[in-house]
Amino acid sequence: KLANTAKKTGIKEKLEEVPSLALGTEEINIIDFATGYTTFASGGYKKELYLIRKIEDRDGNVIYTKENKKSLVLNPNYVYILNELLANTTSSAFKDYTNATASTIASKLSRKYAIKTGTTASDYWTVGYNKDDLMLVWLGYDDNREFNKNYGYITKNIWADTIEEIQKDISNNWYETPENVVGIILDAVTGEITTNETEAIVYYYLKGSKPNISSDKIITYKKKEG
Repeated sequence: KLANTAKKTGIKEKLEEVPSLALGTEEINIIDFATGYTTFASGGYKKELYLIRKIEDRDGNVIYTKENKKSLVLNPNYVYILNELLANTTSSAFKDYTNATASTIASKLSRKYAIKTGTTASDYWTVGYNKDDLMLVWLGYDDNREFNKNYGYITKNIWADTIEEIQKDISNNWYETPENVVGIILDAVTGEITTNETEAIVYYYLKGSKPNISSDKIITYKKKEG
C-alpha cells in the first residue's frame, strides 16, 4: 500500500515493499522527493516539476510556454489531515521523552508550514511547505561518508532562514479545512481531553471517525474568519 501510494504521488524510484520502507530504507533522489511532497502541498494533485517556464525570442515573442498539468491522485481530506500533522513538528506541546523534530527552528518561523526532517549517519534533509512554496534542503557527501550529527541543526536552519526570506512579503496562507474534516482539541501526547493550552493541539479527523469521547467533554475547534 505504501509503495503504491508513493508511486501515485510521482515517486519513480523502485521501492521494495517491506515494512521498513516507512522508515526510509530506500534511497530516493531529491527530484522524486520534491515531486512527492508537491502532491501533498497541492492538496492531493500530482504535478510535473520543470525548470523552464517560458521562452521568448529577442523581440519578446513567446515561443514556448510550459503547460501546467495536474491530476488528483490522493483524497484531499486525508492530505489536509497529513499537512496539519506535519505542521506540528515545531510544536512544544509534543515534548515528552524527546522534542518534536523541528522544534529547534520554531522561533524562526513566522508562518505555518508542514515540515518533515530526515536523518541518517551520512545525510540530513529538511522539507517544508505551505500553499505558496515548497523547499527541500539536503546535506551530505556524494560518497556517503559519515559526518557530525550537528549538521542536522544546520540543515534545519538553512531551510528556516531561506523559506522565511522567500515568504517575507507573503501573507500567512494556510489551507482551508475541508467540509468533511473536523478538528478536536486534545492533549498532544496522550490524545485525551485537556484544558491545559500549553499541552494541547488540534487533532483532525474525518467526520464520523473522531475518538469515542463523550461529546460534552470535547472542545471542537472552529477556525476564525480571516
